[in-house]
Amino acid sequence: MECISIEEVSLRSDTESLFAKTLLIAAGSSFEYRLTKAVYEVFLNAQEGSSTLASFVWNMAINRRYHTWFNWSGRNANGFFGSFGPDFQAHMQETVGKTDGLTDCVVAFLELGNLRNALAHDDLASYALTKTVPEVVELYNKAKVFVEMFPIELRSFLEP
Repeated sequence: MECISIEEVSLRSDTESLFAKTLLIAAGSSFEYRLTKAVYEVFLNAQEGSSTLASFVWNMAINRRYHTWFNWSGRNANGFFGSFGPDFQAHMQETVGKTDGLTDCVVAFLELGNLRNALAHDDLASYALTKTVPEVVELYNKAKVFVEMFPIELRSFLEP
């Protein structure tokens, strides 16, 4: 049986750290793409396909504005929900509160987004991510529940 040299242990540790960082960036980017696309499509459908107002919303409120949608260091998405008006905010607060485990999914989403921002803006190469690959995957799986349910809730709330 061969012994693992110190260099190989270090290489493995570095590789796992880089993989966790890459996975975190990819998950956060995927969520950004999915949520911005969903919000745009809901608005476009509400405008019955009129691209004029939908383009304005895309350019002024959606494109490159995702980072402003959430209080990433917070423990809830109430500010984001409130962006759609007080009735929708109340609806989402009730939905999150009464749906088993959904609060944890929102918190995981915000944590993942906060970590993604830190990685992207605080030097990816030297950032000391304390999450392991399994922990990033767990955050992703919880956060994904929120990302998948939000557009459904928004569409159903807007239906006459």
